[in-house]
Amino acid sequence: MAVWFDDLSAETKTGLLAASLTIIGFMFAFQTATENWKNEALANIKIHVATEIEGFFAEASHLTSNAEIYANTLVNTIKKIQSSKDQSDINFAVQWAIDRLPAFMAARERLSAMSIEIHRLSGKHFSILATVPGAIDSMEDCAASFEQITKHMWFRLPSVPADHPNPVGIFFSQVNVAECSDFVRCCGENFGRINGLSGGVRGALLAPVIGMRVGTWSSLLGKKDQFVAALNKVKKEDLKNG
Repeated sequence: MAVWFDDLSAETKTGLLAASLTIIGFMFAFQTATENWKNEALANIKIHVATEIEGFFAEASHLTSNAEIYANTLVNTIKKIQSSKDQSDINFAVQWAIDRLPAFMAARERLSAMSIEIHRLSGKHFSILATVPGAIDSMEDCAASFEQITKHMWFRLPSVPADHPNPVGIFFSQVNVAECSDFVRCCGENFGRINGLSGGVRGALLAPVIGMRVGTWSSLLGKKDQFVAALNKVKKEDLKNG
């Protein structure tokens, strides 16, 4: 090959070298473009996963908050029956709680379905979540905490016929204050943890895409106390459960 190349004219040698450099340059450019495309595609996938996680937990948070409010409504209505001497006020409170029962039942059914969907969400995006340290464990912790909430939401509900002669009495006999209060307690213990962990996963997915800017650091420093409190709460729950 060397002898053959030496026998070539200067013009041919120059042409071959130029062609070789062109091919090498094209290969380098192609490799760079491919890597850029792969990185862009991965970034878009991470954005999609983060958006889906955010949507799921935003809905879960909204439904859980509504369910918690209804459980508190039942507890407060029972307290009003026990303490108030204003019968019209009691009747209004009981009817208010009864009227909101269908909305609570719909929220509870949706939360029950979401307790299964959360596992599908993790499995569906496992390959992407696995690229983020701790993301799989955080999603599993979210699922476990969410399961605690959905397990405690099946407290007894009042079933008062519209024409019942004593709606207050039957309402009072059907509401279990301890069960309702236990659900409220469970929401308080678990949903802050769920929001913190799921938010951490979303942040880890988006961090390589968005990057850390001066404004980001400034915002993080401004929320330092809240972050410390949230981390301490998570640590406390881990010690309690573990």
